[in-house]
Amino acid sequence: MADANLRTMRYDQIRTLVKNHYQTLLDQFHERVNAAGRPSETDLAISKGSLGIAGGSLNDFVSLACQDDPEGFVGRFCEVYGVEGDMTAETQQMLLEEIQKGQRDFLTATLSKPYHSFVVQCRN
Repeated sequence: MADANLRTMRYDQIRTLVKNHYQTLLDQFHERVNAAGRPSETDLAISKGSLGIAGGSLNDFVSLACQDDPEGFVGRFCEVYGVEGDMTAETQQMLLEEIQKGQRDFLTATLSKPYHSFVVQCRN
């Protein structure tokens, strides 16, 4: 997304940027599982806890996931993807909302894979 500018980014561009980010993370997750096997119980517990944060209010997400530094959090995200420019309050809000949704959807996907329910079924 080189040459993107925070001041001129449209909502659909923001959504695409965030969606692509989380799709890449999901692809990497699946590759790790395919190579090494299912996640550990500790990793699953961390993901479940993180899902609670991502599924909560935006204020809680900003407080916990962004460590009360939404500007820095969004700034670092944009820096990774080469998005430059001054951020308006509206753009920051849209990015935070989309990042929260992306995080929630990513964690939901990683926790809903069939190997998780298979393990639970085998234990019962």
